[in-house]
Amino acid sequence: MTLETGLDACCTAIARFTDISSLTIDFQYPVVLDGLPEVPPVFMGALEPILQLQRLTRLDIQILYLHLDDTAIASMAAAFPHIRHLRLEFSRDSNVTFLGLIPLATQCPELEMLILSELLVVEQEVPPPSTVSSGSKLHFFEVNNNPPATKEFIEMVLSRYFPLLPEITMCYARGGSRAVGGYRNGNAPKTVSVLM
Repeated sequence: MTLETGLDACCTAIARFTDISSLTIDFQYPVVLDGLPEVPPVFMGALEPILQLQRLTRLDIQILYLHLDDTAIASMAAAFPHIRHLRLEFSRDSNVTFLGLIPLATQCPELEMLILSELLVVEQEVPPPSTVSSGSKLHFFEVNNNPPATKEFIEMVLSRYFPLLPEITMCYARGGSRAVGGYRNGNAPKTVSVLM
């Protein structure tokens, strides 16, 4: 049995409990040393059974070999309209971008806390927020191992789609040192903390 088929079987069993409001999936596979076989990646398909749990208010997934992209985030946003706390730790080879967070802003108005292990910063045109709920409650957003990006792009995305967000913390290795910076947008303070 592969990790992916085992995870799919586990998620299928969990999905039978439709009243679940909080779910944690924590699978930390040992670090692979040179000469040992690598663990094959796990894709969103293995997690699809839990997309039936529409009453979830808290979801914490920590799978180091999980590969996610913007489509996976959109699927989660559509499946979990009542989510308030979302933590996703996944593979560094994933392709989740800042713009991929837009479905969370438009479809998850109760989202208060978002923690992601990685975000690609692909500076693209940021669409205007035509369908954003004015009741967006996101007040905590943390991104770890994020490559540096321009504060202007980050500010644009967050200001348009998460207007109540007072702070973002981005953590990444930068020459072995720790850096902290901040910026303001209009009257709402925005702080960017960059940590090693």
